[in-house]
Amino acid sequence: MAIIASYCIDIAGQQAYWQRFNTERDHQQALQYSNTARRQQFLAARALLRCLVSQHIDAEQHLQVLKYPSGAPYLRLAERQLSCSISHTDNAVLVAISNDAAAFGVDIERFDDRRWQRNRVIDKYQHGMMQQVGSSSLARAQRWNVAEAVVKAEQGKLLEVLQRQPEPLLAHTSVGTLGDYCYAIYHPHCSAAEVRLMPVVATD
Repeated sequence: MAIIASYCIDIAGQQAYWQRFNTERDHQQALQYSNTARRQQFLAARALLRCLVSQHIDAEQHLQVLKYPSGAPYLRLAERQLSCSISHTDNAVLVAISNDAAAFGVDIERFDDRRWQRNRVIDKYQHGMMQQVGSSSLARAQRWNVAEAVVKAEQGKLLEVLQRQPEPLLAHTSVGTLGDYCYAIYHPHCSAAEVRLMPVVATD
């Protein structure tokens, strides 16, 4: 396994399904957020991570979702440590896990065609991340997704990533659309072919 990812693009509508994977600790930690929507994003992300580990790694071991000093999350499964990444926006969340020790990143955002038809970022970074991105609003939005995912993987700065050449990063990135959202999954040691992406499916 390289990367297994899961997503939900209707957090509120599918709450009855995903919340079954939350623990009491998840609910206690969610109280740090005063905004209801942000609490739901937090709980949905934790639920999807637990669901992925239970279904694809080990259903018996107790899972802990922890954070590095930088704030980046990782997973502890008994004596085993797994890499993970989380992204959420609006009513959507995307999570991924990997058994590779290297950090990686995911990003999901609502696609806004008008925002990317004319955007100063394209001109400013046309010799960097936006090099040869073309006129497609979706391609431009996904290139931004890639930059955000790389920032998460490296715990770096967005403005520095936007100045880099895209080809070496794109070779290790999976991009796509999920309903009204676009996403990117970047791992320095994996290719798009090594990513498995699956939705939250409300089945009993």
